Amino acid sequence: MKQERAKILHDQVNLTLTNKPVADFRIQDKMEVISIRLKQVGHTMIQHCPDSRELSIALTKLQEARMFAIAAMAIHQDDIDFPGEDTRGLIKTGEGRRIDEEEKE
Repeated sequence: MKQERAKILHDQVNLTLTNKPVADFRIQDKMEVISIRLKQVGHTMIQHCPDSRELSIALTKLQEARMFAIAAMAIHQDDIDFPGEDTRGLIKTGEGRRIDEEEKE
């Protein structure tokens, strides 16, 4: 394996397999919305689909979808947008809140 490719893979392993605390309560709220919506879909499928192997697989895929959606938010927290909020000139405090850069000084 070429050194450049190996480095990329090692960086990816470090990024994706490291626990990341949620830096902002709004991200936790978004994670909860994902869970609630997928639960609704799961309950709907149980109500309308016959008990079968296919239903079991569909429910497993919902669990996988939740897992990957939560992972995406945890790994890429800095890329999450909060529509309707002006975050220009604000910085993260590391305590789940944001402050103006002027207040920091």
